[in-house]
Amino acid sequence: MTRPGAMRSAFEANENGMRLWAAGRPHDAERHLRDALAILDGASGVWHRERSAVLNNLSLVAMDRGDPALAKQWLLRSLEAERSRRRPGRRALAITYDNLGFAELDLARRAGPYDLGGGYVNTVASAHLRDAEQHFTEAGKRFRLLPFARDDRLTWLVNRAECAELRGDAELFDQLTRRAHRVARRRGVSPLGRLAAATQRGRFLLEYRDRPDAAIALMRPLLDVAEEVEQVPIFLTVLLRAAASVGDADLVATLIRRIERFDSAVLPRRLARASEEEARHLFLGFAQRLEWILGCHAVTTTCGILPVELMNLLLNRKGVLAERQGAAWLAAQQAGETAAQVRRLRADLARADLDGADRASIEQARLARAEIARRAGEAEVRLHFALGHPWVPHVTVDAVRAALGDQSTLVELTTLRRPGRPAHYAMILLPAEGEIRYRDLGPVTEVNERIVELVRLSGTPPKGDEDRSARLRDVAVALRIFDEDDELSPCLMIAPTGRWGSVPFGLLPGPDGEPLIERHIVGLVPSGRFVARRHGAVRPASGPPLVLGDPDFDLGEDSLPDFLFPTYSEPLPNTGREAAAVAAMIGADPVTGPDATRHRLLSARSPRILHLATHGMFLTAIGSHQERAEPRLSVMRSVGGVVISEPVLGDPRMPDDRRALYQRRSEWLLKIGPTGPSSRSVLCLAGYNVWQSGGETPAEMGSGMVSATEFALLDLAGTELVVLSACETGVGAVDHADGSLLGLRTAALAAGAACCVSSLWKVPDAATADLMTAFYGWLAEGRNAAAALRRAQLAIRETHPDPYYWAGWVAEGLSRTG
Repeated sequence: MTRPGAMRSAFEANENGMRLWAAGRPHDAERHLRDALAILDGASGVWHRERSAVLNNLSLVAMDRGDPALAKQWLLRSLEAERSRRRPGRRALAITYDNLGFAELDLARRAGPYDLGGGYVNTVASAHLRDAEQHFTEAGKRFRLLPFARDDRLTWLVNRAECAELRGDAELFDQLTRRAHRVARRRGVSPLGRLAAATQRGRFLLEYRDRPDAAIALMRPLLDVAEEVEQVPIFLTVLLRAAASVGDADLVATLIRRIERFDSAVLPRRLARASEEEARHLFLGFAQRLEWILGCHAVTTTCGILPVELMNLLLNRKGVLAERQGAAWLAAQQAGETAAQVRRLRADLARADLDGADRASIEQARLARAEIARRAGEAEVRLHFALGHPWVPHVTVDAVRAALGDQSTLVELTTLRRPGRPAHYAMILLPAEGEIRYRDLGPVTEVNERIVELVRLSGTPPKGDEDRSARLRDVAVALRIFDEDDELSPCLMIAPTGRWGSVPFGLLPGPDGEPLIERHIVGLVPSGRFVARRHGAVRPASGPPLVLGDPDFDLGEDSLPDFLFPTYSEPLPNTGREAAAVAAMIGADPVTGPDATRHRLLSARSPRILHLATHGMFLTAIGSHQERAEPRLSVMRSVGGVVISEPVLGDPRMPDDRRALYQRRSEWLLKIGPTGPSSRSVLCLAGYNVWQSGGETPAEMGSGMVSATEFALLDLAGTELVVLSACETGVGAVDHADGSLLGLRTAALAAGAACCVSSLWKVPDAATADLMTAFYGWLAEGRNAAAALRRAQLAIRETHPDPYYWAGWVAEGLSRTG
């Protein structure tokens, strides 16, 4: 028999959990709600209604944290509990089914676009939408018997309308938004419900009927209501698009100010209570609103003057997520053991991304990785609460200008959206003084095609093909970002976004039509805010330089199955020559051969210069066919009239012979791929070939790989320069939340290094050794990294004119090394 005191504890835990959720502390709320559920699960007697309520509350918290899959599991359990009651509550069942449909909607959105073009649909998204419609149908049966549940019924209509829109059913979207708008006009409907209905109907009128005037007439009367609820930015953004479409400049300016004011107040609070994965999910809305703000400001022009307040807004969006990655940010928080725990768990996560082939199945590898991610997320949230303050340091145009000085110009690349048009790239020119100017660079899809072509042509070894050379010049001109009227400083700090992160900017024409490398020192920075945040920062003392190169990938083995080994790393004889020459120039003893291990790199402590001469690669596999088709057992059961398929993990372990292990490890890298985007950029070190071929390596070698995720956790707080002298070390995945590049070069900066030199393609071994010798020679004469790299590239160009040999190197950061 359950003691009354225990049940009071359960009710109190549930109430405390919901108070914490309302206060913006979802992780603490989940802990209390789980306590309440544990008490109810262990209680004797029938507590189905109470258990259902707690499970529904847990689903709300999971959705707020951006985890619809977990929310779905809680809701299925809630459905079971509710239907176990002698008389199930109609309203409770209706709301639970509606919430289940919404969770499936979120899962469908995350699966990608429903319509893939060419008559194809996204099967994963389609399955989630089908389940969502089934849940909404069940909810509708019950809402019809609840005539006074107007807010709940309105929420159901809005959710159903969103489902129809995702599936591309414009007729049903029209019908449902009409119905929702009628319900919203009745007495007793909450401001939140009225705004949600008006937002959807306004979007329909704007996007499907091209009636921005009608959308404004519908939505404008609700502007005063919009102050009361947190969904206001979405409502205001639809109204902003409509106002820009009709050319109402006053309304556009008013809405931009209100969105900026609301988001600037909310963003720091939201980020301060979110793990890194949750932060990336929630940040998307803020980033998308910035695109609309910039596009609606420039709705009728392709170039012009950007107001300081909009540049300030961009500086406090782009690069925000990247700023709190890696060891540099963790060390700056001075949070002791909590920060150390976050660092350890992030390192575990990085290893799980690359070592998944050693699990019994792909699904088990993904589940193991997800468990580490969950624990890392909880530790990250504890860290944020330990800091006790919202974290998004505010950056201004004045701070960036102070950091630039009179010899540099910031070139910020970003994206914008105008009503009725696809996303465009834009260039923003911020000089040390004077007006801030912007220029439209064209549709993102078209520009991306040109960028891919430029990199493909530049990164291909020349074979005397005149057509290739002519095409390369034409593509570089087509990607021109400056006009003849632009006044540029001698030094350019370019902050790329998206695909622009892979562009060899030295090849692009300047205002005079000549390649930028001719008259300008071109350096990259992750963002404009990076310039202000890192400028003048006090750097701790550095240690002796470290040169690590020419790793022994084979460890002396002569029987590696290289004929079947697509991930095999060939020995790089010139990296040994390069490592010896560089070490002599900077006063270091080179670490090479079997000593060039993971452990030696990861144990480095703030070397003044860190030079790595080895092999690098970028793993392109994402969501493989093997993963989707992997055999698995499952059981079918009925939950509340809904048939649910649940996987049951068996043990399909392959034979433990070396050949089988080699095949699994090789397939994991080439056909399956890591979960984390930062884990796709990889350095190869001693023992790599042995491990990949299914062999055993000492603990200090492990897999012989270090990904960008793990590289970002190095202690490089006092490091002035990192040189990644390997193939594709400047390549990375794009973080579409804030435009950052997630790769080795940005990982070096996240670890605390002032500057990083890296490559954009598979650079030639011998030319790289010559370029590095020249680079360090100019560095020794007092030039910073970007200036020294330019001089070295010009020197190599004298003997090897083709861009393949010299243009693929970039310097990113704020180097003062001399």
